[in-house]
Amino acid sequence: MQRDDKSPSVSSSRCGEMDRCHGFTLLEIVLVLVLFGILSVFALSNYFDIQGQSRKAAGQLVVAAAQSQLSLEFARRAASGLTLAVDAQQVCDDVVVSSSTETSSLVCTGNLTGTVTVTATINATPATGSWVSPVAGGS
Repeated sequence: MQRDDKSPSVSSSRCGEMDRCHGFTLLEIVLVLVLFGILSVFALSNYFDIQGQSRKAAGQLVVAAAQSQLSLEFARRAASGLTLAVDAQQVCDDVVVSSSTETSSLVCTGNLTGTVTVTATINATPATGSWVSPVAGGS
């Protein structure tokens, strides 16, 4: 019996010779989902690490702003002949630390005649620095 050219052919492949493959196999879908899950784990851990780093950097910026404010106040008081024995927290209170989404604080200890310790805390992530008065240590 001769084969008619219009009869369907039988092939050992997943798709016929003239047919196109449609869709994905269950194995392919499961493999993609597993890979997506593995990538998600790494992405989430990096995301939380980046948040912590950004809070630390924000705290360091607040510390730098406080150090600048202390230098400006020292220069203003020295040029005006005012006393330098002022509480550093009064000077640091001029630095605005506010956020609608983050809990933040700025604490300065010391006075303008010595070393001032500056601590900025953003969502329980502290950043610390110090400012040394030009007249500290008797120089």
